[in-house]
Amino acid sequence: MSDSLALVRQARESLARALGAIQSNASLPQQILDIAGIVAKAMSACHQMEKAGGTPALAQLDETLGSVRSALGALQAAVGTYPALLPAIEAVAGGLGPLVQAQRAIQTGFAGALDATVMASDGFVAPLPAPAPPPVVAVRAPAPAPPPAPAPVPPVPARAAAPAPVAPAAPAPAPAPAPAPAPAGLGIPGPEAIPADAPVVEVALGTQSASNFYKGLAGNDIIQHGGLFVATYKIPKSGAAVRLKVAMPGGYEFVLGGIVTWMRDPVAGNPDAHPGFGARITHANIEGRDLIRRYVKNREPLFHDDF
Repeated sequence: MSDSLALVRQARESLARALGAIQSNASLPQQILDIAGIVAKAMSACHQMEKAGGTPALAQLDETLGSVRSALGALQAAVGTYPALLPAIEAVAGGLGPLVQAQRAIQTGFAGALDATVMASDGFVAPLPAPAPPPVVAVRAPAPAPPPAPAPVPPVPARAAAPAPVAPAAPAPAPAPAPAPAPAGLGIPGPEAIPADAPVVEVALGTQSASNFYKGLAGNDIIQHGGLFVATYKIPKSGAAVRLKVAMPGGYEFVLGGIVTWMRDPVAGNPDAHPGFGARITHANIEGRDLIRRYVKNREPLFHDDF
């Protein structure tokens, strides 16, 4: 079995656990059971890819990824009302990771094959190596000429006046100190680096707010591998820079810079899945970074893979 098919099988097994976790809870409403139908459809697609063998079709894999992401977003939006969905969310997220890895593996293979085809069709010839530099021949410098002998000094008459004292030369000014290096570990400039024309978006965060931070597959650090989901009907364009004015419980406020990387449309049959957009964080000062870390310790962030 190819590596990509092994990843598809791993995803199907994880989605099966998610489906079982949802269907085993009889108290869940119909809108949650509709999400289970999306999970079951993704499982069926994985089974078809396994049965076909070989390398999965990229179009079918992309469609399956879209279904899994849709189910994950709907479950995360409803978990505040139905905490029993947490095991299902973990299982769906566990199935999303292998599918993303399989997609990247197939895309990388296609890119390598395409490069080789283009090079062959264009008559590509490897460039000749650069000529070696000429050898360096050491040349001994001539010995310096001896200094001329000093001229004789005539004697000073007895009554000649003593020479006036010479004032000492003023000391040279000390060089200006080098600027102190930036604190290590920040990696992201402060809010002053946010584009001046970036629109201001106000974000209110709380224990039950629809807006929340999110993390991705690459790691748990919100700033390096995630961002902020903003629940709103006014969604900027993808790739737009935004200035996020964040308000937290306790009266804490700070500003983040971000880039819009994904959007969420309303999920049919699930009014808890608020529309909005996800912004990858590009600028944060020290205070903002500290407040983000304190917030995610008390509230679990959402899961979304930007790639």
